[in-house]
Amino acid sequence: MSSQQTTSTRRTVPTSSLRILKLINVLNLLRGLKRVYRQYCIQLFCFVIFSTLVFIYTAYPSSERSQYMSSASIHERLSPPVTTEPVAGSLDRKLNKTTSLSTQSPAHVNRTTKDIFNKIQTKNVQHDLTASWNYLRNLHTIVQSLQLIDEDYLRDNSSFFQLRPHVVNSFVPKVIIQAFPLCPEDGPFLLVAVPSVADHTEQREAIRKTWGSLARGGSWPRRSGPSYEMKVVFFLGVLSKANMTELKAESDLYGDIVMGDFVESYRNLTIKMGFVLHWSVTFCANTQHVLKIDEDTFVNMPLLFDLLATISNQRKVYILGHRHTHSKPAVVRYGRWEVDRAAYPLPYFPRYLYGHSYVISHDALSSLLLAFHHMPTVLSEDSHLTGILAKTMNIPRIHCPYFAVISNTNKCRLLEDVVSLTSFRGAKDLLKMWDSIVTGKCE
Repeated sequence: MSSQQTTSTRRTVPTSSLRILKLINVLNLLRGLKRVYRQYCIQLFCFVIFSTLVFIYTAYPSSERSQYMSSASIHERLSPPVTTEPVAGSLDRKLNKTTSLSTQSPAHVNRTTKDIFNKIQTKNVQHDLTASWNYLRNLHTIVQSLQLIDEDYLRDNSSFFQLRPHVVNSFVPKVIIQAFPLCPEDGPFLLVAVPSVADHTEQREAIRKTWGSLARGGSWPRRSGPSYEMKVVFFLGVLSKANMTELKAESDLYGDIVMGDFVESYRNLTIKMGFVLHWSVTFCANTQHVLKIDEDTFVNMPLLFDLLATISNQRKVYILGHRHTHSKPAVVRYGRWEVDRAAYPLPYFPRYLYGHSYVISHDALSSLLLAFHHMPTVLSEDSHLTGILAKTMNIPRIHCPYFAVISNTNKCRLLEDVVSLTSFRGAKDLLKMWDSIVTGKCE
């Protein structure tokens, strides 16, 4: 009997010990869960605080930025003193109107960043700003980046930048194919001039289907609001191998082709831009801006519209684009970009804007056209028009680093803060970029 009790006692001892061990394990587990819970709460609290700070920083620009964005600072950056030099001969009367435009100083309006943003949301922005504060911050950053271009190195050569008293270039190409309908009497806000070639049918079609679709009542993906007041026109010269039957059929279908009576060639690009100026002043006289843009360039239209509306509050005469990288652009005397010394004897150009994309304000158009006829023609379109002619007429050139960004850098930037991307390889790349905007993704 005693042996059975001993055996029973030996069996019950491990069972009670096991229960105690289980209890200890449960307590340890609870302590561990408590520590994990405490750490989780701390991390959650830190995340909430960090998210709140990010939201506040994103939604409300700092007072320092507000001060920088005030109209006084914009006024100082976009309105330096401009001197108008006398012009001899019978041009004095014709110049009274054009040169005075470039010397006008915009009125000073005292407003803060908040006031500017409020105005952007009501009058200036051409689309519905359901886009949030990030869009406004991007626009804010771009406006901050604007700089007026000056070149002290040409001060001793100022005598060259004078209109000749006689007409140097009287060539005005005849219009062979005309766009229809022409511009309305009260606009548009933006005329988009695209230098094209007769057989570049795919490129023109890609532009019509992408950013150019806004000219035909289309809308920018994921943005709603009023339609964009813009007109896209493709400017062509005469190309011997062109199929005129197909080209006229394309013109009849879209009404956005203008062909001038001059030979299509790279060396005639300056002549083509003179044709663009003449056509704009003659047939689209009330457009507020002219955007010259190459076929291989993509435009962020909502950002461009809002940027132009903002700048126009400060000045009426300007050319906007991306300045040449070199502080003193050298003149090339050989090869494809050869410049005749008789046309331009100086070793350096004025610091001009790249020709991929730039905007000419309405009040600068007639001045540039006058200078085009009274200055020697340099067969380098961007340096001639945005450099030599602009300097001759004292038209301010505004540098914006968000223009003409090379497309192979980061295409995603066009969805965020870039006005134009350039150097697309063809129509397929333009269509691919548009699909990226539609889907909200990019590679």
